[in-house]
Amino acid sequence: MPTIVADPDAITRALGNLLDNAAAATLAGGLVRVTVRADDDVAAVAVFDSGRGVPAGDEERIFDRFVRVGPDASRSTSGSGLGLPIVHRIVTDYSGVIQVSSTLGVGTAVHVRLPHRAATSAEAVTAGAGVHILGAEPFSRSAAR
Repeated sequence: MPTIVADPDAITRALGNLLDNAAAATLAGGLVRVTVRADDDVAAVAVFDSGRGVPAGDEERIFDRFVRVGPDASRSTSGSGLGLPIVHRIVTDYSGVIQVSSTLGVGTAVHVRLPHRAATSAEAVTAGAGVHILGAEPFSRSAAR
């Protein structure tokens, strides 16, 4: 079973920020979908939303502090422009990679890849199946809008 060696609070915060952003960008009746998988050397999490999308060319700017992009970038919408920069910092601090792809008016996909290692036999017994964040409690958050 893959084990990510990281601060569970930091990983929980990163996942929470991704879900919060996806839910905020998605209008009522839209969809937020999360996938998790483990390959030989990385654990991959992807968050897809059917929200407003990010204008072409602005995909990397969403990781800059206080930057808000797109037609709803005014202060009339919620958010400080810090959620995704925090996610980026956490992911890169743990030697991970974060990428975004988006189509304006269709939605956005954020892909996070974190390196993992095989769990020790003791960790495997206590953690059960799936990707385990060393020392973490199970993660859950409602992303319903």
